[in-house]
Amino acid sequence: MFSRIHKRATYANVAMTLALVFAMSGGAYAAKHYLITSIKQINPKVVAQLKGKAGHAGPAGPAGPAGPAGPAGPAGVAGQAGKNGTNGVNGTPGEPGAPGEPWTPNNTLPSEATETGSWSANGGEGEAVWASLSFPVKLSAELEESHVKVAPDPECPGTAAEPTAEPGFLCIYVGENVGNKAETPTQIYKPYELLKKGAGRSGSVLLVTGKASAGTWIIYGTWAVTAE
Repeated sequence: MFSRIHKRATYANVAMTLALVFAMSGGAYAAKHYLITSIKQINPKVVAQLKGKAGHAGPAGPAGPAGPAGPAGPAGVAGQAGKNGTNGVNGTPGEPGAPGEPWTPNNTLPSEATETGSWSANGGEGEAVWASLSFPVKLSAELEESHVKVAPDPECPGTAAEPTAEPGFLCIYVGENVGNKAETPTQIYKPYELLKKGAGRSGSVLLVTGKASAGTWIIYGTWAVTAE
């Protein structure tokens, strides 16, 4: 066998065989040496030519549903107390007021001033009834029996609708006497001193007596007192 190979082996055959071996081994080496494993192995100009143009942006999608409310956050830290403000400027004093009314319960009725009021009494046949008169403003002195009058009287020029009295007098006016069966007050006393007729500083008391032949009756009127 070897004799056959030896006979056929010529210089050309050997050269071609060696060339084929070197070609195969060199190609494998070249393939292994130039295998591309990263873009950095490519020329940037070539990479730029390989990139495509950016596409157009598509339409926006519909809005998603609102998410659930988050948990409440922790309470904030309390702020510091503010500084005390400065006191304001005092205002100017106001103007003096008008003189007050002297007719008060703690004062006495001024001279020649008049105050008025009303009274009433009701009872049965022959019954005596007391009616009180109270002065809103006290008199400076009591009135004697001679200074207490039942109108009509010269010292009592007014009427039951418009009662008046001369200075230093108390005048009693009868406004209505239902049935005209009750007697007008003829006895007028100082309050709390029923044995003394006249008027006290704070008022008076009337005694009204119904007639024996009268049934139920009522009488009422007004009064006026003027300080002396």
